[in-house]
Amino acid sequence: VCSKDTMQARDILPFLGEENVVIMVDEADEFPDYQREIKARYQAESKRVFYFGMTATPWNGLDFFDVAIQPIKPKELRARGILVDFAYFIRKQLDFSDVEVVNGEWKKSDITRKLNTPKAIAESFNAWLLDGDNRQTLVFSTTRDHSKRTEEYINNYYGKTLAVHIDGATPSKKREEYKRQFQSGVIRFILVVGLFKRGTNIPEIGTILDQASTLVVNNHVQKLGRGSRKNDFYDDCILIDVANNLLTNGHFYQDREIDLTSNYKRKKSALEVLAMRVCEKCFRASETADFGAKNTCPFCGHCNKPIKKKKLSKYMKDKIFMESASEEAIEQKKIVNDFKKILWKKKNIGKRYQNDIARIYAQHDLMKKYGVEKVLKVKKTIGLKQSTVDEYRRRFEYIPLGGMDL
Repeated sequence: VCSKDTMQARDILPFLGEENVVIMVDEADEFPDYQREIKARYQAESKRVFYFGMTATPWNGLDFFDVAIQPIKPKELRARGILVDFAYFIRKQLDFSDVEVVNGEWKKSDITRKLNTPKAIAESFNAWLLDGDNRQTLVFSTTRDHSKRTEEYINNYYGKTLAVHIDGATPSKKREEYKRQFQSGVIRFILVVGLFKRGTNIPEIGTILDQASTLVVNNHVQKLGRGSRKNDFYDDCILIDVANNLLTNGHFYQDREIDLTSNYKRKKSALEVLAMRVCEKCFRASETADFGAKNTCPFCGHCNKPIKKKKLSKYMKDKIFMESASEEAIEQKKIVNDFKKILWKKKNIGKRYQNDIARIYAQHDLMKKYGVEKVLKVKKTIGLKQSTVDEYRRRFEYIPLGGMDL
């Protein structure tokens, strides 16, 4: 049994070179690049290696594991009464059209530019005043400076120290003292950036103010987990989302399947439109299905305006098609896509053919590649005429009597 920090600092790899090695990793979704390096070294020097990962959040690039286990889902823990429900609030949705995505995550400088401003900090705290229920609150920020400026704003508002910022440089004794003061109610806000995202168990947390946008689902769910613990103080946890995380990553109890082959680095053009919507009146967020056909808020009863359907990107259309279509339909789509490529080449490379002639020659090439019968199944889509089929058969399928080579 060895910690990642010890292995990395001392370059210790137990049983390296042994014939059979089973490596069991907890918090398996953390440090993916480092874990790939470890696996590669064992595979190079040991005969057989089995890489086994365990994590509560198995959605962050686990393709290098032989098997990954999510021991129990949050939804099941809630059903057993171990975790509490969430009340989600979104007062304002951010426009991320001018924010870049770098290596599967929002570009930090772009996010900081949006969220670490006097106006954004004031709006964030005002959202807490409206929806936070005056509870003990954990605040996630984008950067240390963002966290410190939010701390200053809150303390100036109250005229006394009710908020403290904690990070890795905070001495351990001071950190523990802040936690005790938070648990006893002397301070009301703990502000962090990366600290307390995992493993921290402070039952007194009743509200989470999330002002740190992320595209990494694991980080999002782990943050919410800090307020999910059953406790003697609150029946639920209030999440105030001022960073678009609910709409981008979904809610805490959403069903998510483990996929060891998926690429965890998400692209901006491929972000899914999740089934979450916000009430125009009470600003509570819930799954779209909860609002029903009449768009009625399940919390306040307000009748909301119908949702304007957004046009799906080509990526999303293709993804939905591939997940639901039959093998035959997928093959036909491939034939149509090939036709478009062949036609483009006929029309553009060398500028040899006019449109109508290029189309006929492209259809001939397609029938030669896939066979006439398969191409006939997509004839309407590619504009294939019977005369073109007859001409192709006369030219390429006619076999002379006597086997003469004409």
